[in-house]
Amino acid sequence: MDTIPKDTKENGETDAVPPPAVPGEAVGPAAPRPIGGQTFRTLRIKNFRLLFSGTIISQTGDFLQLTAQGWLVLVLTGSPLSLGIVGFAQAVPRLALAPLMGKLADRFDRRKLLLIAQGGFLLQTLVFATLVATKAITFAQIVVLTVIWGVLNGINHTARQSLIPNIVPKKDITSAIALHSAAFNLTRAIGPAVGGTLVAWLGVAGCLWINAVSFAPMFWMLLAMDVPRTERKRGDGDQRFRQAIRFVWSEPDVRQAVGLTFAVAFFALGYARLAPAFARDIFGGGPGTFGLLMAAPGIGALASTLTLARFGNARAVPRILPLVTLGLALALGGFAASPTLGIAILFLVLLGALHLAQRTLASSLVQTRTPDALRGRVTSLFQIDVGLWSLGTLGMGGLAEAAGLRTAVGIGAMLCGAVALAALFRALGRVRK
Repeated sequence: MDTIPKDTKENGETDAVPPPAVPGEAVGPAAPRPIGGQTFRTLRIKNFRLLFSGTIISQTGDFLQLTAQGWLVLVLTGSPLSLGIVGFAQAVPRLALAPLMGKLADRFDRRKLLLIAQGGFLLQTLVFATLVATKAITFAQIVVLTVIWGVLNGINHTARQSLIPNIVPKKDITSAIALHSAAFNLTRAIGPAVGGTLVAWLGVAGCLWINAVSFAPMFWMLLAMDVPRTERKRGDGDQRFRQAIRFVWSEPDVRQAVGLTFAVAFFALGYARLAPAFARDIFGGGPGTFGLLMAAPGIGALASTLTLARFGNARAVPRILPLVTLGLALALGGFAASPTLGIAILFLVLLGALHLAQRTLASSLVQTRTPDALRGRVTSLFQIDVGLWSLGTLGMGGLAEAAGLRTAVGIGAMLCGAVALAALFRALGRVRK
């Protein structure tokens, strides 16, 4: 098991741990908190503050690259199906290598894994930028580079999420995960909006070179972290991954959280990969319109996760998740039917808020219920949703090619809503019992 030293400065805990309150016992008035103290309390922890700051800088560059890549694919091929193929290429590593990524996060130093992943990202970006700048890039090369990016991204996200419980107290895990998601969504709002402008101004290669520079601060911040040493059990990796699957299946609340997250990823989130086609073919815009469509969900998600950073009632999560997922499906249907760009952006802001609320609550439930010995593998299993997101894009892209963009996204919204309704009825049934 991981051991976290009881150091007030780094971990926010003191050596003397108070006994738990007895139900019904008066515990006295709470000390007054400064405004924002609940929301940002985990930023007082040095290690988490470094991780948070590095994430903002590095992932802003990542979204610059993804925005430029999406527009490049549409310009080269003119096909929504090609956008789906690139999304599928990104999904393959997550789906095929999930057990290996979890094994790496449980067996090796998670901070060092993050450093290795960042180094791989840098090399991939430099190669991509060089091919684009020399006008040698082809669609096949983009697919290969995307597969490499998918492998690195799987290692990066599994190690990053598994590291959070090692650098913050257990009572602050929900807040930390929400703030980490807030950092992700701040970059998701800034990166595409800036990226759409920069693609028109500097071109695709310019965005890629900027992303390459953005890795330097993340390297420095990872090296500056002082993560407590933890015991790593060797064991049978395949057996322990099967243990992780059995653990998820045996815990009804965890199983529901993972299942709803998978349904959202597979049926709903493919719309994001089709955003370049929506910008050009539905709303008659260019890279700037594409950037707005990509940034709108990030704005909503940022507001959502900052609110969730104050959320501390983990018991309520299983009851809330189906409702949030159903709301997400309705917002996606609204986007698919939007007659104007302005209305579409409003629905995307709502969609982003509900999506990140759903995933943050599900992730915090999984992290808090999972024993540390299995956390890396359970995290990698949970994060298969990123692969399913891209896999679902392949089907949505093919359907869009045959029946139109609005129809494809609308069908995805209906299927996601059906899964949410089924989960909601099950939850209501458990409440009655």
